[in-house]
Amino acid sequence: MGTDISPSAAMFENMVVHDFHNPLPDNIGEVNFIYSNSLDQSNDPKKALSSWVDSLLPEGVIYLEFSRSHGKQSFSLLDPFSCETEIFPFVFLKWMDGKAFIEKSLFPLDNSSATAIFVIKCSQLSFT
Repeated sequence: MGTDISPSAAMFENMVVHDFHNPLPDNIGEVNFIYSNSLDQSNDPKKALSSWVDSLLPEGVIYLEFSRSHGKQSFSLLDPFSCETEIFPFVFLKWMDGKAFIEKSLFPLDNSSATAIFVIKCSQLSFT
C-alpha cells in the first residue's frame, strides 16, 4: 500500500490519498515496514516521523531514504525540510526523545550515490 497527498493517487491500485503527517487510524501499531524518500517534502518532519513510528508494530522498521540533495541548499516551497545527511541522525534522536532510534545508516561503499538509507526502529525500553 502507498500513500500520497495528491488526489491523483486514487487513480492507482493500492494507493490511498493521505497526508503522511497523520497516522492512518486503522494502521496505528499495525505496520511491518514503512519506506519513504519524501521527508524533504514535509512541512513538519518531526510530526511525520512520529506518525510513522506510531504506525509500526513493535518489531516494525522504517526505511528512510535520505539524500545529500535534502541538505540546506535544497530548501524550497516544495521541499521545506532540509537537513544535512550527516546531521540528520542527531536531529532525529532529539525529536524522538527515546521513542525510536536509528539502527543502521547504510551508505554506498563506492560513493557512487549521495543517498543513505536510515533503518529506524521503535524503542522497546521503558523509562518508568
